[in-house]
Amino acid sequence: MVSRYTIIQVYLRSKPNREVLKTLSSLYSEISATVEDRRGLVYSPLPWLILLLSNGMSETEHRDLFQRIRSETSIEARMASTISVNPVHAVLTATRMLTVHEYYFQGGTESPYTMGIFTLKQAENQRDILSEITTRLRTHFDVSRLILSTGSLPLSVSLERVVGVLRENSVDYIRGLLRHVNIGVGVDYRALDALSKAEENLLRGD
Repeated sequence: MVSRYTIIQVYLRSKPNREVLKTLSSLYSEISATVEDRRGLVYSPLPWLILLLSNGMSETEHRDLFQRIRSETSIEARMASTISVNPVHAVLTATRMLTVHEYYFQGGTESPYTMGIFTLKQAENQRDILSEITTRLRTHFDVSRLILSTGSLPLSVSLERVVGVLRENSVDYIRGLLRHVNIGVGVDYRALDALSKAEENLLRGD
């Protein structure tokens, strides 16, 4: 199942200042609104790197978004959009394309995303708050490492949960190993809808 992953690298043309950072924040909000209107998802793992799960957006829509970003005089950007059955492979390919292309779009038929949400199961014994935080961080780090080891991609890691996009054939493998974690999985062509389904399945305990 090949889904679409789009990487945007942003560079500042001048030294960071309040106005430039305000422009960057506004631009990120605009990108998020544009992609989420099409039921996609946006993540920013690093301040200068933006990841879009952009199934359903045409090549023209990707290019228009790229041109909108490039219209900001204080910002320089590159965009690469690839499709792959392996989320990590897609992101690595897109990142490699950014070294040789300002804009790159790989065509092809897109397939649904498999989204996963992981939360820590309630401990049987009461712990103090520091031990609880330490346990959560350690567990979520282990979950993220496991997700990566299957060719899947952790997207968001916090004390409360880990959110990732999974390889379809890794779901059963992950379920069998995560004894201390609740997992909700959702599958849909649009990333935002897949995430909503994962949330529903997590709440139902599926």
